Amino acid sequence: MSSGLDPLYGRQWHLKNTGQESALPGIDINVETVWQQGNEGQGITVAVIDDGLELVHEDLADRVLAGQSLNLASNGRAANDPSPVDASDDHGTAVAGLIAAARNSTGGRGVAPRSSLLAANLLTAPSSDSMEASALLHAENVVAISNNSWGSSDDDNELSYNGPLARAAIDQGANSGRSGRGIVYLFAAGNGAVRQQPDYSMLQTGQRSVYDAYNNHPFVLNIGAVRADGTPSEYSEPGANILVSAPSNSYSLTLPGLYTTALSGSYQGYAYLGQAWAYANYRPDFGGTSGATPIAAGVVALMLAANPQLSWRDVRWILASTAKAVSNSPESDTAALGHGSYSHKTGFGLVDAQAAVSMAQSHTLLPTMKTCTLDIVAGSAQLAPDSNGELQANVNTGSCDITQLETAELVLTSTSNVGNTAITLTSPLSRSSVLATPHNCFSRNVLGYHIATACNVTYSGWRFQSVRHMGENPTGTWSLLISGMHGSDRLSNTQLILRGV
Repeated sequence: MSSGLDPLYGRQWHLKNTGQESALPGIDINVETVWQQGNEGQGITVAVIDDGLELVHEDLADRVLAGQSLNLASNGRAANDPSPVDASDDHGTAVAGLIAAARNSTGGRGVAPRSSLLAANLLTAPSSDSMEASALLHAENVVAISNNSWGSSDDDNELSYNGPLARAAIDQGANSGRSGRGIVYLFAAGNGAVRQQPDYSMLQTGQRSVYDAYNNHPFVLNIGAVRADGTPSEYSEPGANILVSAPSNSYSLTLPGLYTTALSGSYQGYAYLGQAWAYANYRPDFGGTSGATPIAAGVVALMLAANPQLSWRDVRWILASTAKAVSNSPESDTAALGHGSYSHKTGFGLVDAQAAVSMAQSHTLLPTMKTCTLDIVAGSAQLAPDSNGELQANVNTGSCDITQLETAELVLTSTSNVGNTAITLTSPLSRSSVLATPHNCFSRNVLGYHIATACNVTYSGWRFQSVRHMGENPTGTWSLLISGMHGSDRLSNTQLILRGV
């Protein structure tokens, strides 16, 4: 297959990295062999839940399912037309191009260039639980993959709860969508680990993906970001809920961003690398975990095209099992799956399309998922910290018959302030999920600087999700350790929920 078919393909290092623009050769998703085998994601529909989609874009129009999209904004357009009204609503069009830009001698190429697209412009609509639920369940009998390159604000570091309708929508989509095999929901891990201040200095925030309720849903696949030099993107939020990572940009001025579609004409007159940019309908500078997530979604489309019988759980298992190790990834330790290591920053590693598709073709489908709910603190009981502000509570799996874990969920109620506490969950195999670390919360001053403030939220039935223990036999004693508590703080009504087979 000639890279010359699409004029920007040779620059799309995330697809084939030959060292473009100081990138490290080989840091890509290893996708060309999949295409050469005839798999370009045909027959698979991806929903782009975002700020809209330019349905008539020259590189996307042939990939859009006519009449299937959703307009949630009061903007005068038809109910099935989420085309942007404002020039600032360009995010979803960039996301869509990374998934499915066509192989058509125009612009660049998506990971799954023959997959189909529909969109919902949720981010331009009034924010509400019901709106989010509508977007997440739209066309549930058509959609195979839901790409969500959005989440709560990365600015304040507080816990971000979501509503019951949105949570129930993901439950329904994962359990009933795609003829019972489930919609594959992908969410961006978030870009708040580092914030660039107005003077271009970098602020380490302590923000973690586990502070966002969407990223903690047990049926969601969270995607981190890796730079073109093969190291974690600075901004990508860590968390025990990160499944895998995909290529994206960096704060480094020497490393490239992602080449993808832009609103038609919006990059006219743009200068890039000191030269006039010749592609007015495309951009060379997209990024964030917003860019990494659709690249992973494209890989999932290739997997489902290779084996449509995969459930969303099979997809999660295969991605974790086939990802490539990421260099210099912090908070790393041994793991039961894949290359044997897990990082809270990049999950099980960088997605590998060829390896994932190959495993998808021969994968034995996972049996029905089992769930075990274990009480750590039940009823009206309360636990207090010791004189050092620490609290340790253990729970044994007892009669739970899960032997291969998929997720561990901690449902926590504590009067301790979220900014003060460190929370760690350790499995019987002595592998730990870092669920929270002490951190500041933030507000912005009139100049746009992030200013440290005290956090105001406590844990009220907060759900921490961990995929860090995937593949482990969970049988035995689990240990919860909380430090940084005040003497008057109490732990109550806390459960460990294990899911697996």
